[in-house]
Amino acid sequence: MYTFFIYITISAAIFFLFEWLMRKKLKIPYKQRTALQDRCTVLKWIERGFWALFFVNMCFYGSEIITVLIIFLFFTFDLAVQWK
Repeated sequence: MYTFFIYITISAAIFFLFEWLMRKKLKIPYKQRTALQDRCTVLKWIERGFWALFFVNMCFYGSEIITVLIIFLFFTFDLAVQWK
């Protein structure tokens, strides 16, 4: 279980560094908003699918690396949607 927290901590640090660099390079403004505000229905369902995949993986499979990858993909998708 401790390895999961280590993976989460390292992945969060890598992701925030990646997000900061991408926002700076692509000049994406940071907006304080709710998670699903101003999104079309398809994007909302994609995000819900990521959350469902995350919870299914946590409950039934418990693979820490896959869980971290799902979280990373989820936040990268959110960044790409904001950029677009």
